Amino acid sequence: MVLKMKRTIQINESAGMKLKNVIIKEIPTDGADIPEELKRLDSIAKVLGFRLKGPQVIKRWPEVEGDDIVERTALVIQCEGSVPKDLPPDIEYSEEIHSGKSIFVDFTGRENALGIVSNKIAVYAYENDIELTGEAYTIILNKEENIVNVNVHCPIAGRK
Repeated sequence: MVLKMKRTIQINESAGMKLKNVIIKEIPTDGADIPEELKRLDSIAKVLGFRLKGPQVIKRWPEVEGDDIVERTALVIQCEGSVPKDLPPDIEYSEEIHSGKSIFVDFTGRENALGIVSNKIAVYAYENDIELTGEAYTIILNKEENIVNVNVHCPIAGRK
């Protein structure tokens, strides 16, 4: 399948996304370790008797550290089978993650243009008096060379 770039970014409000039976692993914000972390998580899953399934999801959220606000990043991956409670300490388990009502974007384009998606969401929220939680879930549906197809969900905190 060859991904075709679009010159428009489709944006809507949605009921949100729901992921069930997931493991969550915080990673460096630059995302450089994603392939290595995926291999590690897959190995852990095999040893503990469950499988990873579905697309990769990258969760980003702001967190206060002293006087600074830092961005945190985590891999969120759905699992097939029963996930044991004795996971390594750097991996969390959740029965379900639900973003709640969200601004939703479908984007196909160059990976280095993903910042445009964040800007479009911020402008849409501003124009429609929407307050966002600060979280963002990027679902990587397909990736070929430097072209990606992603869905991005940004949970809505409320309206102004």
